[in-house]
Amino acid sequence: MFSEATRIDKVIMTKTIVAIALIFWVANSALCQEASDDSDPSKVVFFSIREEYSNLQGGNWANSFILRKDTAILKHSAFIRPKGMILRWDLPVKSVHAGSETKSGLGDLYTHALIFPRSGPSFTFGFGPALVLPTATDGLLGTGKWQFAPLAVPIWYISKGRGFFAIKIQDFISFAGDQDRSDFHYLQITPTVFWRLNRKYWILADTEATTNWKSDRTALKSGLLFGRVLSKRFAFWVKPEIPWGSNRTGDLNIKCTFLWIK
Repeated sequence: MFSEATRIDKVIMTKTIVAIALIFWVANSALCQEASDDSDPSKVVFFSIREEYSNLQGGNWANSFILRKDTAILKHSAFIRPKGMILRWDLPVKSVHAGSETKSGLGDLYTHALIFPRSGPSFTFGFGPALVLPTATDGLLGTGKWQFAPLAVPIWYISKGRGFFAIKIQDFISFAGDQDRSDFHYLQITPTVFWRLNRKYWILADTEATTNWKSDRTALKSGLLFGRVLSKRFAFWVKPEIPWGSNRTGDLNIKCTFLWIK
C-alpha cells in the first residue's frame, strides 16, 4: 500500500504528465480527472485522430490526417521520487498541392520519448529525444531526410493547477537520407498558456517561432484552441492559427482533434 505522501506524489505526477500532453495537443487535465476513478494512474494511453489544413501562399495548400498514440507512464518506488515519460507515435496521411501538382500518400513518421525526472506542485521539467523517419511516399509529402529532434519543456502551474504556462523548445536536425535534397536545421520555440474554464471546457493560446538556421529567418504563427470534454473517455478540440510576420509561409491553418483516453 502506498503512503499518503506517496499517493499525493502520484497525483501530482499524473497531473503533470497530462498537462505536458496538453502542450503537445494530446489531452486535458479535466478529461484525465473524469477518467481517473477507474483507470490505472501509472499508465494512461491516449489515441487521437487529428486533422490539419494549411492554406499556403501562391494558391498552394496542405492537408494532414494524423493517427496519434501517446502513452503516459508513471514509475514510482519507495526510494526514487516519481518519474514519468510520454511516448508518442504519429502516422500522417497527407495531401499537398504545390504549383500544378497534387500528391497524396503517407508522410514522415514521428516519434519521441519525453522524460520527466521530477515533478512538483508549481514547476516541472521534461526533456527527451525525438526522431523523424523519411517514410513519405512522395517528395512533396516529406523531407526525404532522417531527423534528430531533441526537445525540452519547462512548465509552471497557475492558480493551483487550473492553468499553466509552458515553453516547448525543439531542434530539428537532418542527418541522413536523400542525397539530392538539401540538409536543414531549424529550431521551434512555442510559449503556451492553458486555462481550464470548468470540468468540461478549456482554452489554450500559443505562438510558435520557427527559426531556420541556414537562412537565419524566423516564421511566426499564433493560435487559439477551444476544447471540450465529451465524456469520461472522449474529448474534442479545434484550433485556428494565423501565420504572421515578414517570413510567414501561409494565410491560415485549421487544426482539430478527436481524442480517446484509455
